[in-house]
Amino acid sequence: MRITIRHIATELGVSSATVSRVLNGQGHDFIGAETRRKVLEAARELGYRPNAAARSLVTGRTNVAALWLHNGYGFSAFVGQVVHSMMAQVQETSTELLVAYIDQPDRPGSNVLPSGHWPVDGIVAHEAPHYVGAHLASGRERGCPIVGMGCWYHREADYVAVDLTAGVRDAIVHLLETSTDGVAYLVNPLSNTPGEPRYDTYHRVMDDAGVEPQTIICDRQSRASARAAIRDRCAAGRMPSALFCHNDDLALGAYRSLVELGIRVPEDVAIVGCDGIEGTEYTSCSLSTIVQPVDEMCRLAWQTLQARLDTPDAPRQETVLEARLCIRESSRSTGAYATAVGSEDRTSRSSEARALCL
Repeated sequence: MRITIRHIATELGVSSATVSRVLNGQGHDFIGAETRRKVLEAARELGYRPNAAARSLVTGRTNVAALWLHNGYGFSAFVGQVVHSMMAQVQETSTELLVAYIDQPDRPGSNVLPSGHWPVDGIVAHEAPHYVGAHLASGRERGCPIVGMGCWYHREADYVAVDLTAGVRDAIVHLLETSTDGVAYLVNPLSNTPGEPRYDTYHRVMDDAGVEPQTIICDRQSRASARAAIRDRCAAGRMPSALFCHNDDLALGAYRSLVELGIRVPEDVAIVGCDGIEGTEYTSCSLSTIVQPVDEMCRLAWQTLQARLDTPDAPRQETVLEARLCIRESSRSTGAYATAVGSEDRTSRSSEARALCL
């Protein structure tokens, strides 16, 4: 038998309205503390669970939010970190979080998720600007607001952006300081394109330094693909002494390949990844990386969505966070190109970044 508000009211000899107000966090001004305690205790002992559909009809809210994840590259440790952090934010509230990959054209045009077909109050979309744009174009944003977050976002919606530019610039300058033969960029084909912040910043810094860019393409954005690409590059005898990896999964695959080949890190090849996943701290030689502020990004994205739900007509909310270089064992050394690209601003920024991890 399903326990209802009426059962609790009968058990305690109070009205159903009183029980309803207590369970919904209302009536503090006229319902005594002892009554509230008894209602909550009875609800717990009787095993009461709120009827989500009934509550939705009364409040106009489903108490369900969606997290959209772009599925272009599949699940990764970094995506797992984003999901974990967003769920931690939602757990502090009465809202449930539905997590969905969005890789089909018909998904973003509705506020009903394919998994479960349950309407949601709002959406947080991680690095899915095209889908955010489609949601806005559908005209349903008014009834189901959407907030973009991450390195890729839609500027016409609320967003919490992560700017990689300074972190990548610091990483390339730092690697040029360790290298005598340049810095290679390990990247998958889809990300090796102008407009991608890591691509643009890498090429800009290399051009400023007067150093020829070197690109190592791995077939997919995976550790296995990176491992194979570095193995092939080393076999061809064209491996430079510094490597910037598009993300930490590629850095971990590259590191594994170099270790298997007997190539020392950082003595022979220095490595810097990007994203700041936990696994980079636990390799035998901890990996330098550009740390994205994931917890802060998710916290602010959730706050932004709540603010939009509370005030639908408020001006667009725009927040930009910076990623920061974290220097660890995989790139600690000094070398030839420091004066070619150094400046007081970059030196100061690198010093601050070193303080985060050293």
